[in-house]
Amino acid sequence: LVPVRASPVPSVVPRGRSARGIAHCLRWLRLTTLDYEDARGNPRKWDMAQRTTRKEGAEVDGVAILALLRRRAAPQEEVEMLLVRQFRPPMGAVTIELPAGLVDPGES
Repeated sequence: LVPVRASPVPSVVPRGRSARGIAHCLRWLRLTTLDYEDARGNPRKWDMAQRTTRKEGAEVDGVAILALLRRRAAPQEEVEMLLVRQFRPPMGAVTIELPAGLVDPGES
């Protein structure tokens, strides 16, 4: 198992935001620029990728699972976390990730 540390909370929190436009659209992803205002009122831009698989009205189209494991025979021992090792072509390397996947039609 790999120890996992929580990320720090960002000091800039978006207040207002609006999509500026689509830069490029592929089968699974849409690249867009988001205009938003930071906590100090400064206008900012954020380039982001969105999935094209989200159905109209759906709140989510993907899930990640945080599976914490405890041994029944030794419940006082430390909790273990289940992680997945898999090769990711864009990185050209094996990554360590939470188990995750897309939500299929009819699933919730």
